[in-house]
Amino acid sequence: MSNDSGTITLPLLTLGLPGNVAGWLLDAGVPLAPLDTAAVRRGIAPAESSRSIVLFDSRSASARTDAEAAEALGYETIDAARLLTGRLPQEGLDQTVIPSTDPRRRFFEGLRPAIESAGGLWIRIGDFPHPYRWAVCSDEGSVEASDSPFDPVFVPAVAAFAELPAATGPSGRLPAADWLRTCASVGRPVRTAGDAAALLAKLGFGPGRAPLTWTCSLARFDEWWRFRRQIAIRAVRHSRACEIHVTMPAHRTTSAMPSLEIWRGRHLAVVPLKPGLNLLEDEAVPFQLCVSRHFAGFTADAPEPEFAESADRSAFVAPACK
Repeated sequence: MSNDSGTITLPLLTLGLPGNVAGWLLDAGVPLAPLDTAAVRRGIAPAESSRSIVLFDSRSASARTDAEAAEALGYETIDAARLLTGRLPQEGLDQTVIPSTDPRRRFFEGLRPAIESAGGLWIRIGDFPHPYRWAVCSDEGSVEASDSPFDPVFVPAVAAFAELPAATGPSGRLPAADWLRTCASVGRPVRTAGDAAALLAKLGFGPGRAPLTWTCSLARFDEWWRFRRQIAIRAVRHSRACEIHVTMPAHRTTSAMPSLEIWRGRHLAVVPLKPGLNLLEDEAVPFQLCVSRHFAGFTADAPEPEFAESADRSAFVAPACK
């Protein structure tokens, strides 16, 4: 994610990351690619990539060695162990210690400033198809009710969905309509048992009031989520412009068009992505102030298994963009 002229900004190169951490990044829409360790060990850096950013885990001895070799070739490196544990592991210490706070949220809160300190930008594939900025999904026809469960990659996303509370919900909770507006403002999708469009209309979310709301079934969102993970992006920064090369699966199961989020401080730009070359001129990118959405998307609030039992998924506090 380097920001220098003529250098690759995406994908984020990875080295020895735990599988769950790589999953967090893919859920957040950050395109990944493994570092070519064979080339690095031979002292070779592919064209334009010597200043790319490598995210590695220093708890692996081989990853540490390869990261040092990459640094010698000019790559920027970020140690994921620092983000996951708050310190570099030392020899002889238990490497399985889990931090006391939600590890996923802790990881992202540390990763973005680390990338920016390395000269990069926070860029990711949007959570919803373009031009939608929010979703309300119906359980009707859900694959949960059939013999085919959700695709495993969709499970963390489903865990982060909000479930519509009863109209006469617990004391102290927002009315359903106000609660929905809160979810819409932060981009957290909502799951409902009935027809999603009918629900929105009943609560005052007509087409004129919520034009960027995607109403669909959970099965369709699952299809979109699998498609989103298969999108390959290569972005190269050239002075005042960025070339985005997009490759989508040859056999698409959805007509949805993805979007790209580009963050600068608390300002966000969302642009559609088409297959092939997308050229983004800096002066033409529409940045707007964003103080409600999380820069890693709604899955930043997906509970990890060890925290799932204590997490209250019916309440939600809008996070501030950092």
